Amino acid sequence: TPGLDWIIFRPTGVYGPHEQDYLMMVKCIDRHWDFGIGFRKQLLTFIYVEDLATAIFDALERGKTGKKYIISEPRAYTQKEFRRIVSDALGGKWVIPVRLPLWMAKAASVVAEKYGVFKMQPSTLNTDKYKIMKQRNWNADPSEAEADFGFVARHSLPEGIRLTVEAYRRDVEIARAAKKAGKGGKE
Repeated sequence: TPGLDWIIFRPTGVYGPHEQDYLMMVKCIDRHWDFGIGFRKQLLTFIYVEDLATAIFDALERGKTGKKYIISEPRAYTQKEFRRIVSDALGGKWVIPVRLPLWMAKAASVVAEKYGVFKMQPSTLNTDKYKIMKQRNWNADPSEAEADFGFVARHSLPEGIRLTVEAYRRDVEIARAAKKAGKGGKE
């Protein structure tokens, strides 16, 4: 539409308190498992949810319209680095890494998606998610956002994961307290 100002954001893996996809990975690592797909090295990039929100407001104020911006922390991590960072935030948990072949992950995604349709509930694991997970290089360059409106990711992955794990633990404690209160305080 002529005369319409627009800015497109292309954030990388958005994570933070209460985000469900990466929280699922944190929960698995908390249970000593880390599931990955494919056997070739994968590079992952992330952006903490508060940094993305800040970028949006900064771009609306100072960004250039008619542009697309990659919003990401400026470095990539391997699955092994991600696992170590989450494990450290959880208190140094030991973790068993499990690598699934791509064909197995695709099959599981199809089944999970069909089951979600059957139950009339969205499935975290689906064919769209598979397409994302199978990519090997998610390295991203946020330098245009930095140049145009001063974007800088304020949270490194270790710091953001620490905050995410703190929120996860608070939620677990709240759920335990609610369950205990529902039983009349008896366990």
